[in-house]
Amino acid sequence: MAKKSYKKNSTTATVDETNKNEKTAVEQVSFFSKYKIHIILFVFSCLLYANTLQNQYASDDTLVITSNKFTQNGIAGLKDIFTNDAFVGFFGERGKTLVAGGRYRPLSLASFAIEISLFGKNKPHISHAINALLYGFTIVIIYLLLIELFDSKIIEEKWWLSIPFLIALLYAAHPIHTEAVANIKGRDEIMGMMFSMASVYLAINFIRKNNINYLISFSVCLFLAYLSKENAITIIAVVFLCYYVFTNAKSKQYFQTTIAYALPTVIFLLLRSKFTSSSLSKFTKELMNDPFLLSTPAQKMGTLFYTFIMYLKLQIIPYPLTHDYYPYQIPKVSFDNIVVIISVIVNVALFLYAIYAVYTKKNKIAFGLLFYFITFSVVSQVLFTVGTTMNERFVFMPSLGIVIAFILLLHQVAAKYNKQLMYIVFGIVLVYSTITIARNPVWKNDATLFLHDIEISKNSAKLNLAVGGVLIDSANTKTDTLLKKQMLTSAIEHLQKAIEIYGDSTVLVDNEEIHIGYANAYNLLGNAYYFLNADLVNAEKAYKMADYYNPGHFDSYQNLVTIFYNEHKFAESIPLLKTLIYTEPSNASFHFKLGDAYKNTNNFDSAILFYNKSIELDPKTYDILASYQIGLCYARFKNDIPNGIPYLIRACQLDPNNINCNEDLGVAYAMSGKPTEAITYLKNCLKIQPSYQNAILNISIAYQARGMVDSANYYKSLLVK
Repeated sequence: MAKKSYKKNSTTATVDETNKNEKTAVEQVSFFSKYKIHIILFVFSCLLYANTLQNQYASDDTLVITSNKFTQNGIAGLKDIFTNDAFVGFFGERGKTLVAGGRYRPLSLASFAIEISLFGKNKPHISHAINALLYGFTIVIIYLLLIELFDSKIIEEKWWLSIPFLIALLYAAHPIHTEAVANIKGRDEIMGMMFSMASVYLAINFIRKNNINYLISFSVCLFLAYLSKENAITIIAVVFLCYYVFTNAKSKQYFQTTIAYALPTVIFLLLRSKFTSSSLSKFTKELMNDPFLLSTPAQKMGTLFYTFIMYLKLQIIPYPLTHDYYPYQIPKVSFDNIVVIISVIVNVALFLYAIYAVYTKKNKIAFGLLFYFITFSVVSQVLFTVGTTMNERFVFMPSLGIVIAFILLLHQVAAKYNKQLMYIVFGIVLVYSTITIARNPVWKNDATLFLHDIEISKNSAKLNLAVGGVLIDSANTKTDTLLKKQMLTSAIEHLQKAIEIYGDSTVLVDNEEIHIGYANAYNLLGNAYYFLNADLVNAEKAYKMADYYNPGHFDSYQNLVTIFYNEHKFAESIPLLKTLIYTEPSNASFHFKLGDAYKNTNNFDSAILFYNKSIELDPKTYDILASYQIGLCYARFKNDIPNGIPYLIRACQLDPNNINCNEDLGVAYAMSGKPTEAITYLKNCLKIQPSYQNAILNISIAYQARGMVDSANYYKSLLVK
């Protein structure tokens, strides 16, 4: 029986294929139509920071990436990243107590470590690209949240004039965000904002859809926000504010959300307390960690209100921008200052209005203002000090509230008078975008950033210090002696200004006088003097001033040790090295130098002890050097040749082409009555340097000791007359 053919008709096949293509085209159109606003916002946000890809590392990138031993270890460093204060990777153990409150922000550090494992070290363009992409995702998440908050009654028919789109667009373009995005270290701000807004979005969806899975996801995102940056702690207030203004959440749902908030919060606080050891109330003598250290309570609050109006001003007119507001770029003022008085009136009035209008009318403009005040509270420094007088990145999250309030106010005015007023937003976005794109290249590297911003932050002690530092570093790369001298002279001027701004004070703490002065600036000043005509006298004075203001000052002690070695003041270096070893007990270099200092002060037993410790800590670096020095201590200085020879043998085995090791071992054998072995190692010297006179003479003596007169005379004849 013949098989029946089921061959498809070619016409039918063509129709099916056409239908398939049409269906695919419809799906593609539907996808773009559905997500076109998300795509536009994402691409726009990323493009704003596309020119950062040509930038290098700058500012605090050194702390978290380039000189952070944990992130530099890649994935292998993740355990250390999650079990230590954020500063330990750079400063070592002393990083645990460096700043009040400590810093536990492992997630951004972990992302840097993973980057290094995937792409290798020293790839700033990769880091900048990731920052830009994360910023784009953050803007999209903010847009998704805004859609949930502002329903279709508020959204215009023209999507480009819709409230959510305009808010997201203006927020994305705002130049005050450049520090968070253009500075790679600012990733903690971006990730903190991204996960915080995602958690609010999920909490709102929990109410809208009554699905517990959203609440679980809320907890996860909140925990990730905490691991990014601690200011996510305010999110519960934002969530409840959103519940009150935009939903009809029931008491049970408030309670459930509280539980979902409490769990990640408690876990995070337990981890933070375990892995950071600084107390918020701990006294610090460093003005750069507590800008109100030398201020009265009235001056502190007056200065804070001064910064509050400055923050509002920068969110409306974001120019000029600077990365540095350290003392005393923001002046120390009290309540008799007119700017402070205006700030008190404006901020208190806005805050009281926001509370009243939200409580009585659920006013959405007031919601934006209250969002600002809630998220700003943790960085306002009213409750605790965060290390600097103010900083643009501190309002990375709060600025969304101001943008919300502005767009809603403009929408209200436009609806009343002329809807075309909403197009003003695009003009503002254009101006803001221009400022943002122009600001990005300033973050190219330390030199570009510091030398640019010093023109704005002329009264910042820290920035004058930073400029002095980059000028010293740059001067040391110059071959033109005149240019080098000019740069070092300029560095000295900036460092002296930093010292002047910082001031000189004495405070009484627990009945003990504490001297307050800029130790770090004195340390760099010592460096500048040292490199400028090798001025050891002024360099030593500067380093000692650093020690005066900060006893045990780590960097100045290292520099003083260098000075003392150059001047052969080995005895003076011993107490400094002991302090350095106490601070960094695993530093093999300090142990080796202390061994050297003891050797040069004839304390050979102590020298041997510390030389051995250097080998134990870092055999790769110090096995040869320390073994040779131990051999000398025994054989040459203690006249204990039997104990010295094994160390000299080891040094020769590890470095057979070291002429000094071979010569000293040959002499040691000769002195111990072993001329044959002596000749072997002394001849090694001649293999390295055929005309080496000391070796020739000692070989002649060794042959004479063996009774080999002809050989002795032969080598004696090789001596230069």
